Amino acid sequence: MALAPQGRSMKEEFCIMPDNPPIWRNFREYDGLHRHEIFHGPNRQRSIRDGMVIFLPPELHNMSNKGIHFNPEFEELVKELAQVIWMDYYSMGVDAFRISYGRNYITSTIPRSVRSYIFDIREVVLS
Repeated sequence: MALAPQGRSMKEEFCIMPDNPPIWRNFREYDGLHRHEIFHGPNRQRSIRDGMVIFLPPELHNMSNKGIHFNPEFEELVKELAQVIWMDYYSMGVDAFRISYGRNYITSTIPRSVRSYIFDIREVVLS
């Protein structure tokens, strides 16, 4: 039997991402939110296991042009933020992330704060 991460019940979904309303929640606040695995494709299950999921309203997931699946800038910023969060949460570096997820998503050579990523994501989505 699998153990639930961090004392959560097996019904709760594990998420290490910061809460960022109104863009996303880090928990399923209501049934209409869509779970988005940040690293999809061959990394979908790893993303779920590692808590790299966010809960988006339908229009910011795949029901409008502003959705993460149709907005490359939004998706890349979330992936970059997720890598920063993952490295901090698991106390691992870029090389460990690259081994786990196949590439490095951090584009800046200057370290950025979580707050600066959140600000940029809000600018992209809400503009």
